Amino acid sequence: MSRPRRPLPRPPRSALRALALCLLAVLVCVAPARAGDEPGDGWVHLVVLHTNDVHGNLLPLTPAQAQVDATGDVGGFAALAAFVKTERAAAKAAGAEVLLLDGGDVWRGTPEGDLTRGDLVVEAFGRLGYDAVAFGNHELDMGVSNAARLAKAAPFPWISANVIETATGLPPAWLRTHVIVERGGLRIGIVGMTPPETASIVMGADRMGLEFLSPAAAAKAQAKALEGKTDVLLFLTHLGPEKDLTVLDAAPRARLVVGGHSHTRLFKPVLGGADKGAWIVQAGTACVVVGRVRLKVSRATKEVVLEDYALTPLAVARVGRDAEMAAFLEERLSKDPVLVALGATIATLTADAPKQGRTPWSSSAAGNLVADATRAAVDADVALGNRGGVRTAIPKGPVTGRDVFRLMPFDNTIVVVPMTGAELLSALEFSISGPRISPLEVSGLTLRFHVEGTGEHARASGARVEVGGAPLDPAKTYRVAVNSYLAQGGDAFRHFGSKQGKDSGVLVRDAIRAWLKAHDPVTPDATARVGSD
Repeated sequence: MSRPRRPLPRPPRSALRALALCLLAVLVCVAPARAGDEPGDGWVHLVVLHTNDVHGNLLPLTPAQAQVDATGDVGGFAALAAFVKTERAAAKAAGAEVLLLDGGDVWRGTPEGDLTRGDLVVEAFGRLGYDAVAFGNHELDMGVSNAARLAKAAPFPWISANVIETATGLPPAWLRTHVIVERGGLRIGIVGMTPPETASIVMGADRMGLEFLSPAAAAKAQAKALEGKTDVLLFLTHLGPEKDLTVLDAAPRARLVVGGHSHTRLFKPVLGGADKGAWIVQAGTACVVVGRVRLKVSRATKEVVLEDYALTPLAVARVGRDAEMAAFLEERLSKDPVLVALGATIATLTADAPKQGRTPWSSSAAGNLVADATRAAVDADVALGNRGGVRTAIPKGPVTGRDVFRLMPFDNTIVVVPMTGAELLSALEFSISGPRISPLEVSGLTLRFHVEGTGEHARASGARVEVGGAPLDPAKTYRVAVNSYLAQGGDAFRHFGSKQGKDSGVLVRDAIRAWLKAHDPVTPDATARVGSD
């Protein structure tokens, strides 16, 4: 389970809607060749198609789930396959070359991914013909042996240059640091990166015998090792734009970073490198938009010219649905009775339950729902949950078992921990300490605080807490319910594991199902239980 990352500043909602509609109106095609840029003019023209943080989303979503203005289904691998097929055909007609890349966190987060331990998603990736995939932190969610098994079976290279084995100091045999692919006679080096904080954000990763090195140091070493062996250097990372900038600083020859991890829809590239001429791109999450970079490389000098970048929403009405991929998924999924049963309706929501609050620090309707279900399952005074564990919004209407699984895919149980008010306050203050300001989702209490500064310079102070409508009593002992991820020290919390907690054995996901059934029809509570003044 991952800790949340503070999102980059977003444009106004109206601007995003307008931009999404414009993108939907754009025909999926390669720009016509310009005078002097035709094939054979001394340039190799390259189209880089990219996804990231697919998290097992092989099936389409509603526009509300995808957060895309569209009519009908959005995303899924049948739509992605149709888009890729069209792009490849257009590129071939224009004399351009194509790369298909993914920025990691491939399979964890849906029933289709989790219940097959990643097999179905990896096979679908293989059918699309990915040239390389970054090794994300969630690839380790079911242990290093499962990650190794998937990497060995994958028909594409899984890459990371900053993961080594503690015992040997070398990269694992099942993981490649980079891949060199040839396009148009050019040798293109693609170097992968994994979050350096993986040991603290993936349960049990600190005991897997792996170390996660500095991306900047690994980038510098790889750039040096690939000198003379490659004509073009790209990075395929699962780091987020902030750390991607350090990669570009360490490897000045690189002009492009295809990223992931922060789930950011970058409608414009983030500029990096000493000359601010290199691009960082990323395509959000859940396979609902796809990125496309057009660039050209001089055959003579190997100069890289970045020409064009766009995100395209995978609205099925616009991009179509690939019949072969759709038939493959339908055939596989129809044979699994558990996956079929997850399509049954559990309850109905009378309104949307978004996972974002009114401000970057406010609690959300989806987070409130998860926290309420957690508290009710064990009759606790208070429930706390990490925001990274609330994976998606739930739209208005019927809620199925698949929706609940996507909301809470992790197999975490509920642990009840006795805590004094002073200890509870310490945990809440820790959640908003430093530059992260990532408050916990809560039930049974409210948390208010003051924020100074903006962006990465923002700092919170003055936490004020009420429990059950009364001021927090520092001396009183409260029954606090947390998920087992937090109880075991996830997200660097050390406030719960040292206490005499009792594991209820109840999965958070099962608690949500029970709570939804008990309160059907459900009106989501969008109250900002946590937020700044």
